[in-house]
Amino acid sequence: GSYFKTNRGSDNIEFGWDDNDLEELELRDYTVNRKRMGITGTLEYLFDDEVSRFYLQGIWNEYSDQEFRRRATLAFLDGEAERELKDRLETQTILSLAAGGTHLLGNATVDYRAGYSSAEEEEPKARYPVFVTEDLDFNVDLSDRDRPRYTESTGGLTNYGAYEFDEYELNDNLTTDTDFNASVDLSLPFRLGSTPATLKLGGKARLKTKDRVNKVTIYDGYDGDLYLTDMLGSFVDNDFYLDCNGCYDVGRVAGAGESWRFFQANQGLFELDSDGTREDSNAENFEADENVFAGYVMSTFDSGDWRFLPGVRVEYTDMDYQGNAVIFNEDGDYEATQPTTGDNSYLHVLPGLNVRYRLDDRTNVRAAVTRSLARPNYWDLVPYQLVNREDEELELGNQDLDVTSATNVDVLFERYFQSIGVVTGGVFYKQLTDYVYNSIYDLSSGPYAGYEAVQPVNGGDARLWGFEMALNQQLTFLPGALSGLGVYANYTWTDSDAEIIGRGSGNRLPGQAEHTANFAVSYEKYGFSGRLAWNYFGEYIDEVGEDAAEDRIHDDHLQLDLSAAYSLGRNAQLFLEVINVTDECFCFYRGDKERPEQQEWYSRWGHLGIKVTDPLAYWR
Repeated sequence: GSYFKTNRGSDNIEFGWDDNDLEELELRDYTVNRKRMGITGTLEYLFDDEVSRFYLQGIWNEYSDQEFRRRATLAFLDGEAERELKDRLETQTILSLAAGGTHLLGNATVDYRAGYSSAEEEEPKARYPVFVTEDLDFNVDLSDRDRPRYTESTGGLTNYGAYEFDEYELNDNLTTDTDFNASVDLSLPFRLGSTPATLKLGGKARLKTKDRVNKVTIYDGYDGDLYLTDMLGSFVDNDFYLDCNGCYDVGRVAGAGESWRFFQANQGLFELDSDGTREDSNAENFEADENVFAGYVMSTFDSGDWRFLPGVRVEYTDMDYQGNAVIFNEDGDYEATQPTTGDNSYLHVLPGLNVRYRLDDRTNVRAAVTRSLARPNYWDLVPYQLVNREDEELELGNQDLDVTSATNVDVLFERYFQSIGVVTGGVFYKQLTDYVYNSIYDLSSGPYAGYEAVQPVNGGDARLWGFEMALNQQLTFLPGALSGLGVYANYTWTDSDAEIIGRGSGNRLPGQAEHTANFAVSYEKYGFSGRLAWNYFGEYIDEVGEDAAEDRIHDDHLQLDLSAAYSLGRNAQLFLEVINVTDECFCFYRGDKERPEQQEWYSRWGHLGIKVTDPLAYWR
């Protein structure tokens, strides 16, 4: 069993650019309260041959996430400001049951497993009260584009009595996921001439269903005067964005309790936006079924210093999905909701060959040529719409997505040391077809004209190649206390060439960083163990815009983490873990770094505690 509770938060700034002019700035303050509870158990029976066994496993987990987001949106070019509260409780429950075993059948070994899992994510009564004020006069200083400064001369920015009611949105959302799976594997030793070998074959089936039912209710009017002061909360974040020395102030928004109590007492005075309610509710609902059936056969055999692992896997995928198409008339008003259905199926044959050559007892060269595939997220295939009217953003599914297929070539050298350690180095090449990426574009027509749309689409062909190196070495050969030191390092360089719709070839592959690296120093001796680790990844394209200047780029990131433990005696440890020691930014920019788009700061956080692995040991 396990129980975990934590209170966290983050500071987030998001930028909206009109060419090189800062059109909008969002200041977002998050506080998040999370709880996790879990129970797991295994029952196993071991047969007399001490190889055959049967087992039952069960896992139950519940997770709750209470999020409060206080957002101030400053529209500099329009002279407006908006204040919004997001009050959302999300609960997730997962149940997983499995049964399986291993048995000897003569010289053969059979492994089998059957499982069922279900998951549910619920958002009961998520609430979003929004208030707006106008006729503001902003002056913006862009001398530091990462930290633009602004002033407002009318004093209306913090005059909460001038913010008029704009919208109150309620969400009741439920997403469910069920999964049945079964597999069987047979391993049979045989001889290939005088060479001992192993033949393995097996099959697996997975039957998955996922559905989402969202009930959105939007109130966009009030019978009377309603101002932010009628729902004003008391929360003030005096520590917001400390890296800017207090240059930003989210201010106050509607309070969670205040807004809900006011709504319950005056619900009859709120005016329902029936069209918006039906648009947002119907467009987001879907159901998807994905059934995958796979089989494989492979062999392992040695010939002198060579080892060969040839094999082939066959996978058949069948999908059915249904969603809703929301229909609008010529004036852009809601007209009807039309159920939509679709299906897709495909068969892939995926051969592969792995080869190992042993240069000596501690040195190997490995090579592999394989075929593989990556399916689209099956909910991306549903023709759904997620409409964010406040941000004028739209997320769309794409029922025409194709599966991504890949040909992979890898060569790796590895050398094991007499002391504990290994060094590796290798090169790789991958050829991708129909890779999937998120595309950003502006809608030019329809009821959401001018909205920014994000949709998964297929690219053309892509190629990537590079090399990787790694070292893992315990320095046990050093004298005295230094023998507890250890080092770990790896580095990967990747170059890519991808075809993007409308741009041709010569583009970086979306989602692929050119440089990734990790370095760690560890120490284990005298009952102490500790590790200081630096983790780095370079920038990469997160979402593809209409041209390179509109690409959303995830900025490079270097993070330092620390962990340590000290033995307190038999079966007990004092432990410490600190994440993000140097408080690095989770940052995005649009096209180039002169147009930052999102900056999130989480600060450093950690765990300190005592771990007891066998509490009964003290009394035995």
